Amino acid sequence: MDSTKTTEAAAASPGRVLVVDDDPVIRELTAAALTKAGHLVDIAKDGVEAWRILQLHGYDLLITDYNMPGLSGVQLIKNLRAAGMNLPVILVTGSVPDDEFSCRPWPEPEATLFKPITFAELFDAVRTVLRAHALRLGEAAGGPILPIVGAGPEKPSSKP
Repeated sequence: MDSTKTTEAAAASPGRVLVVDDDPVIRELTAAALTKAGHLVDIAKDGVEAWRILQLHGYDLLITDYNMPGLSGVQLIKNLRAAGMNLPVILVTGSVPDDEFSCRPWPEPEATLFKPITFAELFDAVRTVLRAHALRLGEAAGGPILPIVGAGPEKPSSKP
């Protein structure tokens, strides 16, 4: 991963994040970068540990590797959806086997990042997914739909 100026941008929408990866270097680097960007981060070494943690604590976002022993990232997402947990997910993978896409229903993470990824790509995905999730929660609660910060000023209406 590559350090960039997007650390400040990622901190614009901090949240509580669970990072799951069986590679300790990737797991620790990802957690450290997100923590530096202002997020509260917990880690899990595999899908089994992550599933246990998810049943005990609430999170704003799950970032999970695809290929892990015991319980893959896709299986973890399926567990979440089956349990009715409305948690947004970023799936990080080197590749997704074609037979995985043929599984029905495909668990559809909110974003998929293909390795190798940069911190800029990670922060952009985190920011985008957290903002979209916040908007969906506002709509579901009947609250106002707020503009995305940084989207630019609204153009004044030409109607009187």
